[in-house]
Amino acid sequence: MLFRKCLGHVCSNLRRLLLPILFLTSVLSAQAKQPSQVQAGVLEQAVLLLESEEKLALEIRKRKASLKTYYLEEKGELLWIGKERMPRLIQLLLSAETEGLFASDYPTDYLQKLLAAVPLTDTKSRAVVELLYSAFFLSYAADLKGGRVLPRKVDPELYWRTKEFDLVAALRSLSKASDFNQFIDGWEPDIPNYKALKAKLVLYREFEKNNSWPKIPSGEVLKPGMEDARVPILRQRLSGEMRARQAPAGAPEDAITAPGSTVFDEALVEAVKHFQKLHGLEPDGVIGFRTKVAINIPIEERVRQVIVAMERWRWMPEDLGRNYVMVNIGGFHLTRFESGQFAERKKVIVGKPYRRTPAFSDTIKYLEFNPFWTVPYSIATRDKLPVLQRNPSALIASGFEVFSGSRKVDPRTVNWGQYSRARFPYTLRQKPGPRNALGRVKFMFPNRFNVYLHDTPDRSLFDKTFRSFSSGCVRVHQPIDFAEVLLKQKEGWDRARIDRVLASGKRTVVKLDQPLPVHIVYSTAWLAEDGTIRFYVDFYQRDDKLYQALFGKPVPWRGG
Repeated sequence: MLFRKCLGHVCSNLRRLLLPILFLTSVLSAQAKQPSQVQAGVLEQAVLLLESEEKLALEIRKRKASLKTYYLEEKGELLWIGKERMPRLIQLLLSAETEGLFASDYPTDYLQKLLAAVPLTDTKSRAVVELLYSAFFLSYAADLKGGRVLPRKVDPELYWRTKEFDLVAALRSLSKASDFNQFIDGWEPDIPNYKALKAKLVLYREFEKNNSWPKIPSGEVLKPGMEDARVPILRQRLSGEMRARQAPAGAPEDAITAPGSTVFDEALVEAVKHFQKLHGLEPDGVIGFRTKVAINIPIEERVRQVIVAMERWRWMPEDLGRNYVMVNIGGFHLTRFESGQFAERKKVIVGKPYRRTPAFSDTIKYLEFNPFWTVPYSIATRDKLPVLQRNPSALIASGFEVFSGSRKVDPRTVNWGQYSRARFPYTLRQKPGPRNALGRVKFMFPNRFNVYLHDTPDRSLFDKTFRSFSSGCVRVHQPIDFAEVLLKQKEGWDRARIDRVLASGKRTVVKLDQPLPVHIVYSTAWLAEDGTIRFYVDFYQRDDKLYQALFGKPVPWRGG
């Protein structure tokens, strides 16, 4: 019985693999018999169908505007009937997983049966087949270019605008491409992190086929120097990750193979620290709660984490800019690119889990040295009002001013007890100085979230690994160095001049001659500049809803 089941499973898989090949043979044989006048008739019928009010299949109706533009207005050629593309489209759809998509989203069985059921001389039916293939091809092209789901429908906090792209261009591109690989290369998101994650997805999937990672059993915290029966399992687990990543010779995991040893030795400690760095964890070499959670996430879930990240990249603007800045909230870092190439990476501090930094794209237009800080209403009422109610003088000592409209008010003369978060008719502003919450410089890209990059007086927080401390804005490590780089484009603005302006204490606004695109993203799977994949904790839990939308079930693990 078991043998018959296994044999049936093997035969089923063989049929699935061979069906596109058999289909290709039958289609090519049929296509070779089609005279050019038949193909001309098919094209004419396709045009007539799109012009008529005749009710067409749902998928054709969904893509009708793009199909009409290509076949009618642009007089495009047939893409499927009389060509060799149909079986190759089936193969493309069946291998959708290589792009982080799902073959089950596309009706490959239906598409394979369509042509065989239609006589060669029935031009109208064959025109319907042409339009159906184009329609389902456009569904794949739309998923590849813009994502399977709309971000705002998954989570209003994602904020990304609906990405606009020209699906007719996909039909045009296909008509000119020599094969589907050429089409994919030109059509998939032209974003370095997307393409790099796609390559890593292939590696992790290959490893997943024949391997699994052992889980570290429950028990006390594993610390360096301890002797514990779980240590060999830990060695095996870290070695497995090295193979999945295809880490180069000499990586820290190379030194951990000590068969049978139950001692948490120095070589293993270094390997654990390396693992922690790659997963955004405190590199202390200790297997505490967060590290154990990260280690026990199975390989198939890391594959899904990469798929989630790739979906996010599809939402991004197609043109990131020649020079641009990218902030990854999930990794607490800012990366600057020049001519599309990595230039530098800096630490950042992002919003607390209850004051989350939004994800969006904008353009840095100017810098402000020695800035005033106009306190947002939410912070004024939630954080500063209690201080005013207890001791208004304390706020004055921190450099704050109170305004009623444009009139400055002495906070010691106001009965603050009568106000609340729902009723607060004042504006608070902090003067430039060493205690200013924005530090010495801010980088402005005016937006509806009132979020920007800036300095901070509390620079010790950059020493932390987990840097979620702000009220939503992004604090930048070594911001004056960053300002100097951005102002290289501006004549007369060298480091000496910046230092003089800072020393003056006077608010100074400097407009960039060439505004700089900035992209604030949230990605828990990231390809670093050294080519290693990093997995970060989903501390905003923004991956949860997207995971549910993509896979139809909740995240089976919690990363911290």
